[in-house]
Amino acid sequence: MDIGSDIEFVYDILKPRIQHEFLKDVYECIFNDAKTKFYAFTYLPIIKADFDEISYLFSKWGHSAYADTEKMKKYLTENTWQSKTTDECIEEKIYTHYSLRFTGMFYAGEWFITKGLTYFGPEINEKEAKTIIKFHGHEFDYWNAWPFIPWEPLALKDKTIYRDIEKEEFENLPAIVSEIKQDKKSAVNIAFRRYINEEIFIPFSEKLKIKDPSNYTNYCHMLSEDFELIFPEHKKYVLMAAVPKNENGMYRIEYFIHNQQEKLIFKWIYPGDHFLESYHEYFEEIIQDISQISNWNDRRFLNSSRTLDDENFWNEYVFKKERDKYLYLVEVTF
Repeated sequence: MDIGSDIEFVYDILKPRIQHEFLKDVYECIFNDAKTKFYAFTYLPIIKADFDEISYLFSKWGHSAYADTEKMKKYLTENTWQSKTTDECIEEKIYTHYSLRFTGMFYAGEWFITKGLTYFGPEINEKEAKTIIKFHGHEFDYWNAWPFIPWEPLALKDKTIYRDIEKEEFENLPAIVSEIKQDKKSAVNIAFRRYINEEIFIPFSEKLKIKDPSNYTNYCHMLSEDFELIFPEHKKYVLMAAVPKNENGMYRIEYFIHNQQEKLIFKWIYPGDHFLESYHEYFEEIIQDISQISNWNDRRFLNSSRTLDDENFWNEYVFKKERDKYLYLVEVTF
């Protein structure tokens, strides 16, 4: 298939999936023989009036830049500086051109596509820029390298393996597929956590303070005003770890669970309440409780894209019943 028809094919793939503003002037694309993997490139001058209309769409993109690094610095003192913003670099013509690179792979019946953004300064001519865009001119087997092969964990100098909790879930998939799946799952989980905290657990915590002010004078939060939440992917129930402070200034960990089907909140009593020497360590304390009865054995599971999908944990240690009565759950009423 020639270049012209390749570009037609890549447009057919990209148009339903990529905002049309990004698809201006794809000048080249490269497919593998089976037409299941591709790279496509743009290279355009930054014409401010036109670029301003789409630049806001890049706000969540990472980018690389090939430009005068000294001009990209904004000196605060003789020896200290900070990097200029993208807008400043464009305004001062430190960046004069930009390139988008689309990488795609057809896997399990659908296309997975990532986007990359690169800026170029006037020191880099068009030929040099296009060489950089196209893998710095290196000749290698594009299709049997990253991102088309599975992610591999990093081996440290002492030969120990550095875990990446986020990537482990999809570690056997091609990197481009696993990265997109993880990003989507992370976005959904972040939105879900925010909603459940605001709708369920923040109002619930205020009611506890009103009902029992001596034991709930305040709550400790590590990353935000939200509580730490643990849930399976289906999200039918959510376990919340609370770290309340009592009138004696002591912190403890308690667990509550909201069952969306029953529309009730229960206290989870299996681990038992325990006081903390320092609230700064409560992530470790939560994982110590959870790891003894589940496959979550690292504090990095908390606030990650991961969900606790260990059915044995939920069935045997949370929702287990005897004579139609929960063993480890006590309903909380006001």
